[in-house]
Parts: sequence; structure tokens; C-alpha cells
Amino acid sequence: MAEITQEFINLAKEMQNKTGIPASITLAQLIKESSGRYPGGLSGLAYNDKNLFGVKGSGSAGSAYYPTKEFVNGQYVTVNAAFRKYNSFADAFNDRASFLSGNRYQKAFKDAKSVNDYAQGLQNAGYATDPNYANGLMKVIDQYNLHQYDSDKFTYTPVTGGSSGSSSSTSTGGESGGASKGIAGDLMFSINRIILVLLFLIVGIIFFMKAFPATSDTADLVTGAVNPMKKLKTAKKVAKAVGGK
Repeated sequence: MAEITQEFINLAKEMQNKTGIPASITLAQLIKESSGRYPGGLSGLAYNDKNLFGVKGSGSAGSAYYPTKEFVNGQYVTVNAAFRKYNSFADAFNDRASFLSGNRYQKAFKDAKSVNDYAQGLQNAGYATDPNYANGLMKVIDQYNLHQYDSDKFTYTPVTGGSSGSSSSTSTGGESGGASKGIAGDLMFSINRIILVLLFLIVGIIFFMKAFPATSDTADLVTGAVNPMKKLKTAKKVAKAVGGK
């Protein structure tokens, strides 16, 4: 699970003061979207590309491509998609504030007065097509007591120049399928480690073969075996030498 660091808490609180979106909602989405096996419990997208919320498109550092599961026509399918890449976690939070200030979120949040209202608003606005996305967020909030980070400000205040951004439906909820990205990233990380070990093994074998060539002479010395052909050649040389005298 993604660790809720003091940096994340401070950024989530700052976002609530700016937009009214509860810090608990932001942190719950971070956990759902960015949990994996990289340091800090983060997914590959979150750890390598600083994308904590699975927003698609191009960020402050461009785009990164990952496979993701999306819920389409009643079933999950895996597709490759471009996700926003950031220079810092702060960039990810700031871009999220802009993204959630787009027209569809303004409509979804305009009457929000509670954490549950914001959770339902995210689902209604199409942040995810998972029919249980709002309930999933509330379960994460309750499980990790994220309410403690909320302030009393719940009045939605969109930032200027809201981003339209693209979104997708995912098996885990959220825009990018945090778990699927985490699994894919972790799989690639494991494969790279295996390849690296194999390369070291191959280099070691080559070095050993060069240092200790498996010639017939060394084999004879090791085993004490005598090659019959060598024995015959030696006998002929002795006979020739004797006959020559």
C-alpha cells in the first residue's frame, strides 16, 4: 500500500484549502491509484513518473506509457495508455487541482457538502466507471482514518484554467488502474532483475572457460588418462629413433 507521508498529507491539506476537495478523498485516491511494490509502497507510475492519481495525457515531464485495465461494456479489458509524467509530487497535486476544476467536475461538486458527496461526485463525473468506486473510496477513508486530515472547508472552489484531461474506466477505479499499473511495473522490474542476473551468470561462465580451458591436455592431467593415439605416436617415435642409431 502507498505510504501516506507527511509530504502527501501537507499537499492534500493545501489542496483542500484551495479547492474544498477533502484531503481524505485525495489521500484515498492516492492509495487506490498508486499502491504497488516500489519503495514507499508505490506503483511504477507513481514512483518513476510521479503520477499519483493516474491521470492520462501529458504532464510537466511529458507522458509515460503503461498497460491498464478498463471497464468497457460490462467487462475488463487491458489497453496501453499514455499517462501524465511529472517532475515532482507537488506537480501531480497541482495538476489534479486543475483537472478536477474542469466543467464536468464543477457540475458534479457544485452542491457537495460532505466527504461522501465528493466521493459520489467523482463517480458521477466519470472518474471511473466502476459502479462501486465511491463506496471503495469511503472504505479506504474509514479503514485508514483519513478523516483526521480534513478541515472544515467543504465548499467547492475550482481553480482557474481547469484542465479537461482524459479519463478512463478501470478495474480498480480511478483513471489509470493503479493496481494494474503497479503489477505491470513490478513485473517489468522483476524481469529486468532476472535478465541482469542471467547476464552476470553468462559473463561468469565465459570468464571461467577462458581462465580454465577444457583442453584434452588439461583433461589428461586432471584425470590421469592416456590417449591411445598419443601412446601410438610416442611408440613410433621411439622405434624410429632406435632404428636411426
